[in-house]
Order: sequence, then C-alpha cells, then structure tokens
Amino acid sequence: MRNSKRRQKDRKPWRKKKDEKKDKKDAKTKKDIKSAVKSVEKDDKLKRPLSAYFIWLQASREGIVAKMEGKPSTGDITKKCAEVWNNLGTEKKPWDDKAKKAKDDYEAYLKSPEGEAAMAAYTEATKTAKAEVKGAPAEKAPVEKKEKAEKAEKADKADKEESPAAKKRPRKEASAKAEPSPKKAKGKSAKAEAAGVALDDATVAAAEKAGFGPQLRNLAKRDDIIAKGCEGKALLKALQSSDGLVNKAKATLLGGA
Repeated sequence: MRNSKRRQKDRKPWRKKKDEKKDKKDAKTKKDIKSAVKSVEKDDKLKRPLSAYFIWLQASREGIVAKMEGKPSTGDITKKCAEVWNNLGTEKKPWDDKAKKAKDDYEAYLKSPEGEAAMAAYTEATKTAKAEVKGAPAEKAPVEKKEKAEKAEKADKADKEESPAAKKRPRKEASAKAEPSPKKAKGKSAKAEAAGVALDDATVAAAEKAGFGPQLRNLAKRDDIIAKGCEGKALLKALQSSDGLVNKAKATLLGGA
C-alpha cells in the first residue's frame, strides 16, 4: 500500500510537466491558427466599416497631436482625442452621417450576389488556412452539428410523458395510445392495471380538460403510487403542479411534498 502511494507521488511531477507541455502546444496551435487566418487576404468591402469616432479620428488625430506640448505618450494622445470628440456636440453629425452611409453600403454589399460570393470564398479560404495548421482540430461538418443539436433537443424532452403535439390529439386517439390492450398486458403490469388507483368521472374530466388524461391514467397504474394509497384528486393535483411531468408528479406524491 505504501509503495503504491509512493509511486503515485513520484508520478505527479511527471504528470505536471506533461500537462505544461500540452498547454504550451495548445497555445502555440491557437496562435498559429490566428496567424493563418490573418494571412488570408480579405477584400476591403468585406471589412466592417469604421464608427463615426474612428472616421473622425483618422482625419483629426494628426492635427490634435501637433497642438500638444512635448512628446505625448500614446495614452495621452488617446485621452486628448477622446476629450476633443466628446466636446464636439452637434459637430459630430457629419461624422455620424458618414458612418451610417458606410454601414448601409456594407450591409447592402453583403446581401448582393457579389458580396455573398466574396464572403463565401473568404470563409472557405480561412477554413483551409486553419486546416493546414499542424495540430489544429478538424472542422465539424454542418450535418454533424445539426445532428448533435437534434439529439440534445430530444434528450431535453425525454422526461415528458406526452409531447405538446400529443396533447392536442383527439381524446380517443390519445387514450388508445396511453392504454395498452388487456391482451398485451402480462404478469405484474396486468395486476397493476387491474388494481390501479380509482379515478372518479369528475377527476378524469378535469384531467382531460387540462390535457393530462393519459398522464393521469399512467400515474394511476404505478405500483408504488397504488401502494401509497393516493387518491385520484391528489394525482391530478401533482400533475398540475409538475406541468404534466409524470416522474416529477410521482416524486412529489411519494415524497409527500
């Protein structure tokens, strides 16, 4: 036992070095991917237009720096330019108009056939550049991403006994689906169905009106619910508080919550 603990202790420095080496490698890969994307030539029309402030700054920075004393630092220049811009007031309007026009032109170009083709070509070029970087993770195909999203969505709904679409079915169809034929019920299931919680007509009608008819009948056949001696009204109340989720309602009834 002691030797085992000693071996584990001895391995820790090696594991730490291995992790550090992996982190460095990952950081280098990310840096290389970023550089590869930047190396792809991008049409000026695809670049986001400047804001009003930066359009003004390009035209005014040199004049502002010339009026400052000594050799101002980059921080001092940035602070002074921001101060001048904030004091422009209504004089900002021409720059705002220029920025708005540039933005409108940019969005119109992206929606045009020429812009869509240019953006598609640029996107494909960046993907190729990323793929050429050693150690870069492979891009997942759109179909794989879609399938993964669909599986996640189905998993989120797995806890619900009936889907919203099923609740909207005619009463006869929903009942037929929820209640198996007595011929098919065997063993323990048949006994539970025969000895289910008694449901009076008023409770069944209220459950059907709320869209919980199948769930109520399902819950009434559960062995542990029968053993607990719950009444039909209590089952319906638990379903209403759980928004029709059978397992949640069952937990509430058995827990006495």
